[in-house]
Amino acid sequence: TLPGIAGIILAIGMGVDANVITAERIKEELRSGKSLDGALKSGFARGLTPIIDGNVTIVIVAIVLMGAFGPSDGLFAKALHFVFFAFGPSTAGTIYAFGYTLLTGVLLNFVFGVFATRVMIRGAASIKALRNPWLYGADKNAPAEKKPINFVSLRKRFLTISACLMAAIVLCAVVLGVRLDTEFTGGAMITLSYEDSFDLSAVKKTASAALDSKDLTLQTGENVATGEQTLKISMPGTETVTTDEVQNLLDSLNEQYPDNAFAQLSLSNVSAAMGTKFLQKSLVAVVFALVLILLYIAFRFQKIGGLTGGMMA
Repeated sequence: TLPGIAGIILAIGMGVDANVITAERIKEELRSGKSLDGALKSGFARGLTPIIDGNVTIVIVAIVLMGAFGPSDGLFAKALHFVFFAFGPSTAGTIYAFGYTLLTGVLLNFVFGVFATRVMIRGAASIKALRNPWLYGADKNAPAEKKPINFVSLRKRFLTISACLMAAIVLCAVVLGVRLDTEFTGGAMITLSYEDSFDLSAVKKTASAALDSKDLTLQTGENVATGEQTLKISMPGTETVTTDEVQNLLDSLNEQYPDNAFAQLSLSNVSAAMGTKFLQKSLVAVVFALVLILLYIAFRFQKIGGLTGGMMA
């Protein structure tokens, strides 16, 4: 699924992040005057903790996604039944696919982003030609002493900037509104195949007239399995679309644009009640994941703030 591919891409980003953290730790140790072997050993040890913390929070999110939107007989769905029992059984879908590939990718990152990276860097450092500390981030010349920045003294400035940004975001949401997808509001999703190219705005005008709806969303794409070009028409609302209405849509489109040979691939109707329940379940999943992350961070940073530090993070 496309969300599954998105999970893979995000996991790759987490793997890159793990290597960046390790490299920066090694640089810090070298710049503090340690030998190459000592810097590698200390850098790996100091870099492991933030890598674990970052990946564990992603694992929490992935498990919540799989528990909330996966099959009811799944391991995580059973474990989190006490949270999502009010929303009824679920089936494995695109959100589950995202959580699954994300969890798999993060677990593999622990193997390749941590263990394999250490083996490769230590192997490189054992070669005489590659033992120059500069290759691992050390400064060629003696670094100039940098004046430390007192971030605590600037906290009011930072808090003001953050508060202004958050206020602007809330204001935009109130003024411009939040547009929910069909899965949340209910409505219909019609997928058509077509040939050649067309004017999207003109097709939207024809489709609106055929379906007697002005609030249509059109999105072009491609069927990965067959290679066909696809047009997805989303119509949010409380009313469903019948097969006769879809046929009327096809007749109108093929009459106006005969060269495109529009044909129906699928029709999916979502009731408003189901959309509302799905939205509520999504909000509960977000809040539950945030609570688990907050508790984990509070536990990990209990020496420098505990719950307060977790809430701020």
